[in-house]
Amino acid sequence: MNKFVLILAMLCPFVLTAAGNAAELKIGTISLQKIIQDSKAGQEAQKTIQGKAQELKDKLQGDQDELEGMRAEIEKKNSIWSADIKEEKEREYQKKLRAFQVKSEDAQYEMKQLEAKVMGPILKELHEAIARVGKGNGYTIILENSRKGLQSQIGLMYADDSLDISDMVLKELDKK
Repeated sequence: MNKFVLILAMLCPFVLTAAGNAAELKIGTISLQKIIQDSKAGQEAQKTIQGKAQELKDKLQGDQDELEGMRAEIEKKNSIWSADIKEEKEREYQKKLRAFQVKSEDAQYEMKQLEAKVMGPILKELHEAIARVGKGNGYTIILENSRKGLQSQIGLMYADDSLDISDMVLKELDKK
């Protein structure tokens, strides 16, 4: 069974009790991806992340080009080299390949760390903005609309567009 349906089924009695009756139930949906993408802080974070990604890509490109050149030379001259030279060139290539793989893994780790550092405060403020909009406008529940945002397995499968309050949350987030 879909986890979202199960969670919603478990929450419904509590939500209805809290609201008094179904007529007072006020539901809103948001697109987290849209809010993050369109917010000032989100756009700055994306610039930072993309800049660092390009910097790391440029650093790795030279090593990758060198490896491709070495591989091409080994394939081209393999038939004219002696067994000792072939072995030496292959060993040198493998050593540089391992070093490149380590650099590549380090770059991926650095990118994950940067994303966490840059996006963490934004996500915290986003959560607070959602809570302020929810409380300030009398929403009983606000759900993430996965069809418009992050494609999660526990997302909302359908919601009328009139329930979407993403722009309201975006404005609240950009106030800070």
